[in-house]
Amino acid sequence: RGGGEMLAAINEAGGDVAVAPNVTSLSVGSVCDPPDYCGAHGTCIAPPTGCSCVGSWMGDRCDSQMADETSVVLCEANEAMVGERLKCRFEPRRSGQAIKTMTIYIRLLLKEPTVGTVRPGLLNGSAVTKESVFGPRDEDGRVFPFEYIPFSGAAREMGTRFQ
Repeated sequence: RGGGEMLAAINEAGGDVAVAPNVTSLSVGSVCDPPDYCGAHGTCIAPPTGCSCVGSWMGDRCDSQMADETSVVLCEANEAMVGERLKCRFEPRRSGQAIKTMTIYIRLLLKEPTVGTVRPGLLNGSAVTKESVFGPRDEDGRVFPFEYIPFSGAAREMGTRFQ
């Protein structure tokens, strides 16, 4: 089509592109702004969420990593009385180094007691402790606080499942 016809077709579709009457072709591409949008661990393909990450890096901007077994759980005390709320936090690590990660890939689970059928307790207050899609919204971060509430006869060990 001629340039005038192209301009009319774009405007009818609700586009924001202006074309001069004598232009007969149009090329559209994406621009990564800022140029280092994906950081040192990815390549920008299509902003705002089009990064292609390398290695263990992930996320919209390739700034998060998958946590591994060197991650730690730290609590304000070594013991808790039955029913007492113990404040803890999960600190994700990879090869022993603190990292930013996404809770969608991590779930903290209590280990079942070796004898009996009593549940060992309750973990709550964070996306890293939910047992289904219901519960706190998944998030990115470096530290994830939560609470542990032991039940009667509860085991006091926690395990981590990396999904």
